[in-house]
Amino acid sequence: MKIEGERLIFSTGKELYPNNGIIGLSPKLEVYEGYDGPIWYPEIGEFDDTQTLTPLELIELGLYMSERWLDFTMKITKEQAKGGDDLS
Repeated sequence: MKIEGERLIFSTGKELYPNNGIIGLSPKLEVYEGYDGPIWYPEIGEFDDTQTLTPLELIELGLYMSERWLDFTMKITKEQAKGGDDLS
């Protein structure tokens, strides 16, 4: 998967355009794009070929987002080590 601007490009070639490049996960593990639009997959929504992700695409998205959260955590950890604000 790669991101070009606000375009997510999956290894399958499918493309999604989340508002502001935002991908989110609800407390119920529902996937959203932007600030309020669901990314449909068969368990939670109607079938729409442009917005429905296959199980493999969902795994690809989950792995990508896990990496992004790890990058974020490492950034904050490095800033903390440099004497940044107390995050406790």
